[in-house]
Amino acid sequence: MCSGRCVGPPPAARGWCSSTLGASRPRLRRGSLPGTLLPQSILDSEKPVRALIVIAGNPLLSTAGEQQLRKAFEQLDLLVVIDIYPNATSELAHVLLPSTDMYERDDLNIVNIGTSAAPFAQYTPAVVAPKAERQPEWWIVHSLLQTMGKPSLFDDLPEGEQPDPWAKWRHMLESGSGLQLADLQADGAPRVLPAPGSFFDDQVHTAHGEIAANIEIDDDLMAGVVSMVHGWGHTASPRLRVAAAHPGSNPNALLPIGPNSFEPLSSQAHMTGIPVTVLARRLSPAG
Repeated sequence: MCSGRCVGPPPAARGWCSSTLGASRPRLRRGSLPGTLLPQSILDSEKPVRALIVIAGNPLLSTAGEQQLRKAFEQLDLLVVIDIYPNATSELAHVLLPSTDMYERDDLNIVNIGTSAAPFAQYTPAVVAPKAERQPEWWIVHSLLQTMGKPSLFDDLPEGEQPDPWAKWRHMLESGSGLQLADLQADGAPRVLPAPGSFFDDQVHTAHGEIAANIEIDDDLMAGVVSMVHGWGHTASPRLRVAAAHPGSNPNALLPIGPNSFEPLSSQAHMTGIPVTVLARRLSPAG
């Protein structure tokens, strides 16, 4: 979610795009659906999304269209949040499920491989046992699938045998770079990956929202550039005591949503290079 994209859909999602979004639907080439279509897919659709599982994310703040998303999430029949920490999205959840943290699970740095200056792969094993009944995210999701009668990693396992959650990543490493997951697991040392290619495109966006923020001139920035930190805007996160006391402004309120809010080849939401206007705001005597 934090990338502005929904969880990757199965092949049937092509039909879902057609029936849900009509003529404005994106052509789903591969990968994930744009997260900026989520409010429309819940609120304005012939076949609306009725249930959503959020894993280790806070789409209410990290995706464009906070107000529309809040309205959409409140319309869901079921919102499940799997996380280790409360946030603005989990405040609206019907079910909260605690997952293992970064020290309680095996890990592979799959998230930032495509954005690293020098792409690398590194496997890290768990170093402590999970607290209470916390489980890895994959275990929770596939347990839900099994309970729903859907295909899962737990299907047809011999008695006493554990599922292999690394099968997909093992295949990706071996076919994409020639690396063996077993080698990474053996010593934990990072392996440098082949450098990715580049893709550039010119986009023009219309203004979508407005926020109030304190302005500071930074001579290190190019003239005309506005830089805002991602992840603020915790006005609706009362259980985050420190964050709620210093909520800040959510820059994602300025981003576009809907059919023209993403790059059509990759389905990645437009989250940078957005034209903005900065205006002075007159404060009240008390402010």
